[in-house]
Amino acid sequence: MTHWSDGNDLSILKAFGQQVSFVSDVDTVTAYGLYERQFVEYAGVEGYKPTISCRTSDVADVVRSWTVEIDSLDYTVVGKQDGGTGLTVFILEPSAGSAADSDGGDGFGGSKWDLDS
Repeated sequence: MTHWSDGNDLSILKAFGQQVSFVSDVDTVTAYGLYERQFVEYAGVEGYKPTISCRTSDVADVVRSWTVEIDSLDYTVVGKQDGGTGLTVFILEPSAGSAADSDGGDGFGGSKWDLDS
């Protein structure tokens, strides 16, 4: 499989994505990412979840339980998938009590595990 260069990935993410900050109790990592709703398998369940894809080189330190704000909605990282292509996909869940949590669960107006969409 051909890998994209970091420069190409960054150009695409800047053009079509947005800048976000992942936050832990002790650190903050800022990166560009492409926010979307993807079909994923997580914890043995398949469904649609909000995700953000970022350059692996920018987000190597980000792990589960970090938070990220996207479009004024707060999410928690619940999964991290490094596909070996130079991009890492983070599976997100609305943070408890956030606006994303109150809209039905995924920030896109669907349920936390919308299996029919």
